[in-house]
Amino acid sequence: MAYNSKSPWVIHYDASSCNGCDIEVLAALCPGFDVERFGIINTGNPKHADIFLVTGSVNEQNIKVVQEIYDQMLEPKAVVACGICACSGGVFHDCYNVLGGVDKALSDRMKSEHARFVQILAVNTDAGVDLVYSFMMDGGALQNYEVKGVRKTDVVPSITGNFLAAFVFENEIHDLFGVTIEGIAIDFSGKFYQLAQSEPMTIISPAQKAAREKAAKAAEAKRARAAKVAETEYAADHPDAIKQMKPKVSGIDPAQMTDFEERFAGTDPEKLARIKAAFAAKAAKAAEAEQSRKNKRETRAAELENLDPEKAAKVRAALERKKKAAEAKRAVGSTNVERDAEIEAKLAQLDPERAAKVRAALDAKARKETAERAANTGKDGE
Repeated sequence: MAYNSKSPWVIHYDASSCNGCDIEVLAALCPGFDVERFGIINTGNPKHADIFLVTGSVNEQNIKVVQEIYDQMLEPKAVVACGICACSGGVFHDCYNVLGGVDKALSDRMKSEHARFVQILAVNTDAGVDLVYSFMMDGGALQNYEVKGVRKTDVVPSITGNFLAAFVFENEIHDLFGVTIEGIAIDFSGKFYQLAQSEPMTIISPAQKAAREKAAKAAEAKRARAAKVAETEYAADHPDAIKQMKPKVSGIDPAQMTDFEERFAGTDPEKLARIKAAFAAKAAKAAEAEQSRKNKRETRAAELENLDPEKAAKVRAALERKKKAAEAKRAVGSTNVERDAEIEAKLAQLDPERAAKVRAALDAKARKETAERAANTGKDGE
């Protein structure tokens, strides 16, 4: 459903619900939650629907309706059971006319169509375990049914009542992935394999974890860049809306904003706030220093106006030489400034107590280096 994942249409069928789940479905469709703003629409035509939403348990009276609606839906399609009754029959599970959940109804249909069971494939994902049921239909066509995002708290009904050969796969999935499967005809009770580590297929290596975290941060940064581009385009088309756009982080050059958002994407909000505060404090300190230098220049210029012209020219020449020397020194020390900014950003992510200790150590090191340079300068003078 990749092409329509942004706006799936839903067809809702009430198999035999008490209306408890139906009220929740209607609440989602009504203005209170308003899922239609995402393009999700409740339709009455199976051929227009992408998702088959079922509430209530399936019984002898409505099983053919459930199967008919499912058959009329076009591929790709998905079935969602809403509520315990649609999942397994709920409190009505043992009633004489209740067949069970919607999966049981479709499983019975597969058997009635003389489908042959092939396999069950389990895949571990961030959302849970995905199960893919494969059947061979008449004519040799292979048909797959997916159950996505199964958690440890979820219970999956067994299909061994119709397809006994599935017991091998269901026991294997239970032992290796930790999926709870109820009603397996031949149940090994977790001893299908003799495992040293329980649920080994759900364990990810540190490298896999780091790769997933990196991918998540990259995706977040990509979304931030896309939002920035959309915001810029909107501002270009609507000049009056520029004032309403969110302000940039104080102390960060707008040209570096994209790099900042990409670098700190996925950072804890509290840490990000400390980083922004550090940049803002640094910008304020730089602005204050610049203002102080400006005041000194103005004062010096006023003093030079009162001096003898020849003496004033000598002073200006000396100041010019001093300015050039300072610029050369700044050019050499620009890398140190960038390094200090990077260190400050990293310190902002640390615990305040630990950051204070690191700053104290760095200050002590800087004082020691300054004292050594002063001593070397004195020796050179002698």
